[in-house]
Amino acid sequence: MKPEDVPQGPLLVDTDVFSFLLTGRDPGPLFEPLVDGHQFVLSFAVVGELRAGAFKASWGQPRVEALERRIRMCVVMNPTNDISTHYGRIHAECRDQLKKDGSNDMWTAACSLSQTPPIPIVTNNRSDFEIVAAKFPIVIVHPDI
Repeated sequence: MKPEDVPQGPLLVDTDVFSFLLTGRDPGPLFEPLVDGHQFVLSFAVVGELRAGAFKASWGQPRVEALERRIRMCVVMNPTNDISTHYGRIHAECRDQLKKDGSNDMWTAACSLSQTPPIPIVTNNRSDFEIVAAKFPIVIVHPDI
């Protein structure tokens, strides 16, 4: 996908892409032109994954505070009844086809679908999100699409 092909408005950013952009690790630079100028939205599941990664890696206080500052710069979508309903539909259709258990990807897709129009999802995990996109109207933002 080229930057001009990215839909206007906010973008729902998944854990990997947020981490790549935060640390500057590859392939983060490939995503930068796609997200430039867009408001970042994070699902509650992504925020949980980010914090779990920090705990697991025993990050020190300064690094945890930097992560929290970056999270506060984003809109965080908290669970709602509507999001839970979308999750249930996605889970029923896709659960057995996703890597590992795919729970957080399904929650992120459910957050996208809870908005009209669905918020595009910026992800490096094309395989899971393409399975969901084949059954539900989500838009995937990735440099290779």
